[in-house]
This record gives sequence, structure tokens and C-alpha cells, in this order.
Amino acid sequence: IIILFLFFSCSEKTNKKKLFFQTSMQIVKDNLYYKNYNGLNDSISNWYYKLPNAGFMKNGAWQIDSLICYNKEGDRFVTCLMCKCEKYNTCNADDLHFLYGAKINDNWYFFLGSTVYLPRNIYQKDTHTPLSFAKLHEIALKEIYGGYLNKEGQIDENWFDYMFKTDIGCSSCKTDADFNTYYLWLVNNNWKKHPDYKYTPETKPLP
Repeated sequence: IIILFLFFSCSEKTNKKKLFFQTSMQIVKDNLYYKNYNGLNDSISNWYYKLPNAGFMKNGAWQIDSLICYNKEGDRFVTCLMCKCEKYNTCNADDLHFLYGAKINDNWYFFLGSTVYLPRNIYQKDTHTPLSFAKLHEIALKEIYGGYLNKEGQIDENWFDYMFKTDIGCSSCKTDADFNTYYLWLVNNNWKKHPDYKYTPETKPLP
């Protein structure tokens, strides 16, 4: 019975990942899916890692999850940044960070959302060893992407609205244009904190 339970549990997770991936790939072409994934990696590796408000990434290893969930219009996506804390005797939890992409004026911009903290004692006995990226991905299928599809297996646009208009938070934003302006402000404000960033009034938000 235990073996059957484990088999069906693993099979369900595999099928869910496959379904989410196939749904996203129906929205965007292969080259865009992987172009954005590579863009996220480049952005974080070359810039974001050095920013003061991304100091949590210096506590250990990080990896962008392989799954990207796009909305119906293909101009918004949700993925996550998986972080393992590797400071022995000081860390007993790892975390997942919502990572968003928004297409504005034909350019893609990336920014972080809220964080899901994962106490290790919930998932394993050894609280000193970080959760594996495979385990973090498994958790993300529920905690990050769980609401991507509705009961009918269709993309839930209300889920995207919540992520981009509630999780991000902008009390003064009323229209999509307001939110786009706010996303650009978030991105530009992050880059201003980078030690190599040279700000001028004419500087445009960077992707």
C-alpha cells in the first residue's frame, strides 16, 4: 500500500509539472520560453545578486525553477527563485521567492514578489542540511504554481491578477497602465541600488 501511495504521489507531481509546462508552451514559442529563462539567469547572475536587497542570496546556493507559467496573453509569467541557506548551525529553513515577468512596450521586465519560507523540520529530520533543489521544485508545484490552472484545466486569469495586483501591491494603481508604470518603477528602483548604476534623469528602466 505504501509503495502504491508513493508511486501515485510521484506520478501526480510529474503529471502536474508536465501539464503546467505544456500549457505554457501553448502560449509562447520555445525560443521565448527559454529566452526569458536565460534572461532571468543572466539578470540575477550579473546584477541582482549584487544588490543590497538581494543579500539573502549570499547565504547559499540559488537556482531559478525550470517551470515558467504564462498567462493567456503571453505578457505575464510566474516562476520562482529557489534559495538554499548553507550557513551551518544558523539556518534551519530554505525559501522560495515568487519571480515575475511582465512584458511592457515589447520589452520584458523581471521583479521579485513575496517569499515562502520552508522550515526543514517539516520535510526532513536533518535541519542542518538544505533541502535539495528537486525537493524545492516539488514544493513549488503546490506553493507557487498551485493556482495556475482551474478545475477545468484552463489558465486562471484571476490567479494572475492576484499575483500581479495584490501580491506586488500598489494602493494607488487603478488601471493596467498604472500597474505597468509601477512595475517599471520597481525595476528601475532596484537598479538604482546597484553600485555600478549611474543615474541620470534621462535613464530609462532597465530590463
